[in-house]
Amino acid sequence: MTLILGTVFRRATVQVTDRLVTLTNPPGAPHDPIANKSVICCTSDGLFAVSYSGPAYIDKVTTTDTWLATTLWGEALPKQSFLAGAARGRMIDIGATLIRLRDALQKTYDRLPRSHPSFYVSAVGVQKGRVPRVAAYEIKDRSPSGPHVFEISKAPRDIPKDKFVLLQSPGGLLPEEEENLRREIRNCRSVDNVEEALVRTIRLVSDRNSLVGADCMSIAIAAMLDPNCRARFIPRAAPHQRVLGEGSFAAHGGIQGQWQGTPVQIGFSPYILGRSGIHFPSEMVGSGTLTLGDLSVSLDAPDPGVPRFAVRSQDRKGPP
Repeated sequence: MTLILGTVFRRATVQVTDRLVTLTNPPGAPHDPIANKSVICCTSDGLFAVSYSGPAYIDKVTTTDTWLATTLWGEALPKQSFLAGAARGRMIDIGATLIRLRDALQKTYDRLPRSHPSFYVSAVGVQKGRVPRVAAYEIKDRSPSGPHVFEISKAPRDIPKDKFVLLQSPGGLLPEEEENLRREIRNCRSVDNVEEALVRTIRLVSDRNSLVGADCMSIAIAAMLDPNCRARFIPRAAPHQRVLGEGSFAAHGGIQGQWQGTPVQIGFSPYILGRSGIHFPSEMVGSGTLTLGDLSVSLDAPDPGVPRFAVRSQDRKGPP
């Protein structure tokens, strides 16, 4: 189970997901605690965070976020690397993008047993125009127990001042948890406050439900941020560590190797689909700004404890 919580205000959107993938046999056993469940995607009319809840693998080899990124991209992805320049086909708007995604999802599920776990997609972001406007969409399964039928729904476009829309993956929150979260959000005065409320709520659910992880990925798209898109990995407590100069960071030992052998905290980033380039899910030492043509995204990670920045594409864990 993945818990997705998204909020949409007049000038900002924030979406937070947990990162845990669990097994069905034995039920609930952790499989991958740092799985990626989100994609940041440019469309012809805006920028969106697209997250999924459902099976972690779309087939025997493909992670669902890779399938999601490929479908959103519109053609085969280039060879995986931290950053890949790629010629993208004709850019389409968010409406056509979601129709493509829904149709691909329906086609995939039509080949699967009725008992296959259901699927949910949340897309929140900002559409361009003379006055940019926030937008929020969901792809829901009308018949979660099968036969699966997927439909697109849209949140109201004009959100009054001091009001917001809350999206959540089905069955995620108990009624009292949702009411408490709404109360917290009403009192928030910044994007960071909203993010903190969403993360705190996911961790409360994680404490009562072992299928929900406590480590979170937050994607914020807001006019008051600089740059206006931020992806932030927020671990609960125990840091994820690598050693500079060894293993996956063998090429990052520091100037003249002075930091080689140093354990550092790392962060993670999701797929980011620009107009002519792709950032693949990566492990990061430190924070930085990624630029893909006219798209800039702040990638935030925990303080590594050393004055170093390093990044490499993330090795994905295969199906159980």
